[in-house]
Amino acid sequence: MTFCLYIEGMLRRIKTFLGIEGVRLTIIVNDQLDLPQNTIAGSIECRTIHPQHIHTVVIQLVEVYKRGRGSSKRIDEYILGQQIIPVQLEIQQREVIEVPFDFLIERQHSPMDRWQQKNVASHAIGQAAKWINNTKSTFFLRAQAQAEGTALSPFTELEIEV
Repeated sequence: MTFCLYIEGMLRRIKTFLGIEGVRLTIIVNDQLDLPQNTIAGSIECRTIHPQHIHTVVIQLVEVYKRGRGSSKRIDEYILGQQIIPVQLEIQQREVIEVPFDFLIERQHSPMDRWQQKNVASHAIGQAAKWINNTKSTFFLRAQAQAEGTALSPFTELEIEV
């Protein structure tokens, strides 16, 4: 009996260290993002199976820029905005806590995007060039929490349409 309790406690410590059965994050924001406003607001839901303590929450808006085909395909990531929220949250078992966020976005334009904005003709040529080059941007909101006693921080990612 004592050996079983020892194994159970050891497994609980390993699960806590690796973040298994730890804090789960959910991003709540409008699915449609309006970049001309230059701000994004929403909240992050934190929940857990076992009591946890969270020190900070980091939220980022990331653009994944893909271009090229086959072996010449290139992928870059750009951080368009970020907010580091220092919090001292003690989340109890099965409790849900919302952490609001609101931060500025710095939109980065590629040289082709800037050229497209000049006039209608350059816009059409730029669209054709992007299609030929297989250029595509995808936007993600990423949230990460620093939880006490875990080696792997809990995180989540949400794709947003622009």
